[in-house]
Amino acid sequence: MSTIKPEVPDAIWSIPQMENTNLQYYSFLLGTDNSTVVPFVWDPLTIETAIEKAPYKLYDGRAIKRYAIMEPNISMMKFCIPPTIIVDRVFKNHKDIEIEKLMLIGAANVKDNKRFKTLISKTELAKHKKMSAETRQPTPHILENWAQVVVSWQWENALNYLYFDVAWMGYPIIHNAHLCKDIGYYYEGFDYEEGERVLADAVRSHPTDKDYLDFYK
Repeated sequence: MSTIKPEVPDAIWSIPQMENTNLQYYSFLLGTDNSTVVPFVWDPLTIETAIEKAPYKLYDGRAIKRYAIMEPNISMMKFCIPPTIIVDRVFKNHKDIEIEKLMLIGAANVKDNKRFKTLISKTELAKHKKMSAETRQPTPHILENWAQVVVSWQWENALNYLYFDVAWMGYPIIHNAHLCKDIGYYYEGFDYEEGERVLADAVRSHPTDKDYLDFYK
C-alpha cells in the first residue's frame, strides 16, 4: 500500500515578527531550509472604510480618562496583565492623572479564571472598582465610544496592526514593540516602570500635541 508524501514547499515566507521564534521551526516542520522574511504590510484602507461607514471621528484633543487594553489573551504573546500593571502604577503613583476606567477588551474569555482573578485582585484599579473585562470589539468603535488611550504589550510579536490603526486615528498608543518604535509611545520590553513613565507623559502631553495626527496621516 503506497502512502502519499506531503509536498515540500518551494519556499517559506514569514512576517518579521515571527522570524525569531518560528522561522527555523517552519523549516523543520515543512522540510526545507529555503525560508525568508517578507515585509509586514499595513494599509489604512480597512480602517478608513470603517470610519467612513460608521462614521467614527479621529482624535480631537479630548481629555484622556478612559483606558483600553486590547490584547486577545489567547497566549502569553499578547496578554493583558503586563499592561494592566503599567496602568495600575500610573493610578497609584500619579495623583494628577485621572483614570475613570480601565477596560480589558478581549478579556471576557479569561475573566472567570481563578489565577487571572487572583492577579487582577492585587491591583488598586480593581480594589477601586475601576476595571471591567469586555469582549473584543473593532478598534474604531472602542476609541469612539469607550476609551481615549490604548496601552499594549507583546512578547516576540513586535508588529501589530492595532498600533498602526490607533496611531493613524490620532489616539495615543503605548507599546513595547521594538520593530515599530516610531509608532506612538514606546517603552522597552518588560520594563513596567518605564511603561508607567511613558504612559503618564503621554496622558499629560498628548491632548495638546498638534503634530501627532498630522505625522501619522
